[in-house]
Amino acid sequence: MIGLIPRVWMICTESLSDADTVRAVLRAAQVPQDLRFALDQPYDDAMFLRVVHASSEVLGLSHEALVDAFANTFIDDAVKRWPVWFEMSPTARDFLERQPRIHASFSRSLTRQTDDAHPSASKFDVQSTDHGLDVVYYSSNRMCALYKSLARALMAHYGDSVGTVSESRCMHDGADSCHMHVRWPTELAGGGA
Repeated sequence: MIGLIPRVWMICTESLSDADTVRAVLRAAQVPQDLRFALDQPYDDAMFLRVVHASSEVLGLSHEALVDAFANTFIDDAVKRWPVWFEMSPTARDFLERQPRIHASFSRSLTRQTDDAHPSASKFDVQSTDHGLDVVYYSSNRMCALYKSLARALMAHYGDSVGTVSESRCMHDGADSCHMHVRWPTELAGGGA
């Protein structure tokens, strides 16, 4: 996993608690309590998932509430860290269409392997339609809730109050991949396939 995700997860956790609680989360996740996730380093997916579950247990918050808090923290952090991404994308749809390329670029930067050989480079596909975007997510992390929350937080950032995010198939229900749909009313969807 790209270090950006666990790093921002910990920034979010710190904003919801105090230093002692953050150490308790890391201890419960069986992660060194002095670990500072570096943005440009790969981390074990299983370790991050332990941090997510430990965060929920220690903070006493639902997984959904934590993922939503993370999504808002992530967008706030990304706007400060990479403002040009947002300048290049005038709408939430534009950003979501660009996001797979951003993700793949980060993944490639972590290794000298090609896209085909790097597992992080192909966790999801995004297809543009006349009404929005169809997303197929097939990461073994099964963090589809994270994508949905990030899409909603991105829409909020852009002041988009009419876009919707839904899911028609989910790995948590036994499917082999998650199928999510980001939709806008036809007159606002623009940019179709």
